[in-house]
This record gives sequence, structure tokens and C-alpha cells, in this order.
Amino acid sequence: MTDDESLEFYHGWLNRVPEYLGLVALGALVALTYQGAVTLPARIPTHFGASGAVNAWGPKSTIYVLVGIAVVLYAVLTLAQRVPRMFNYPVKVTDENRPRLQLIALGMLRWTKAEMVAMFAYIQWAVVQVGTHHAATMSGAGMVTLLVALLATEAFFIVWMVRAR
Repeated sequence: MTDDESLEFYHGWLNRVPEYLGLVALGALVALTYQGAVTLPARIPTHFGASGAVNAWGPKSTIYVLVGIAVVLYAVLTLAQRVPRMFNYPVKVTDENRPRLQLIALGMLRWTKAEMVAMFAYIQWAVVQVGTHHAATMSGAGMVTLLVALLATEAFFIVWMVRAR
């Protein structure tokens, strides 16, 4: 598959997949926040250490912080998608490679947005699970998996941009 063919393929249905996943993750985050608002006690976990154990507690109202950050982040990144000419690229941008690089960068942004919102949803799920005593800790493996996926996605798209220059 040539670069142009892979870009055409990516521009189609595959380009919409991360948008749908991001919306599903955002919906899950809102649902988890609602569940937490209804079921959590007055004091909830607000921070987890590297082992997944709770190392800070706070008021129940902090349940809204993650969803607020995620909604603002989602909105800002969605708006940023409208101006790919303002992005920083890891290669020199020319008139010839600009369309390819912008399409790849938009894909990177879409996947990053979906993965970050999924990460917030996972953290919120852990807050609800630990706060309602359905779990003792947050799974460190789950968080590491999400972080590795995010970093791998970034690396994949950067390599793609370097090869597409």
C-alpha cells in the first residue's frame, strides 16, 4: 500500500473510529461521575500511588474535577482539529507534503483525544470502585497499559509523519 493509498484509507471510516471511541469514553466518564455522585460516601479517593493504593482522600465534590478536565480537554482538542496548519510537525513542512502531514497529525490528535478521555474514565471508575469499597486499590496494570498505549500511539504517528515527508 502506498502512502497515498494508506492516507485515503485512513481518511475514511478509520478516521471516524477514534472520534466514536472518544465520545463513548466521554459518555462512560459522565455515567461514572453520575454513579459516583449517587453512591460515593462523603470522603473519596483523590489520588492513587504507583502501586494503585490510595494515598490521598478528599471531599465527594472532587468527583467532578476529572469530568470537568476531560470535557474541557475534549472540546479544546476538537477545536484544535480545525487548524492543523498551526500544529508543530517533526519534519519540515512543504507545499507538497502539507496535506499528508496534516491528515496524519489530525489522526494523531483524534487518537490522543480518545485515549486521554479513556484514561480519565478509567481513573473515575477506580475512584468509584475504591470509594464504594468494591476494590481496595486501582489496578496499576490498567493505568500502565493506558499510558503505554498513549505513548505508542504518539510514537506510531510521529514515525508515520517522518516517513511521509
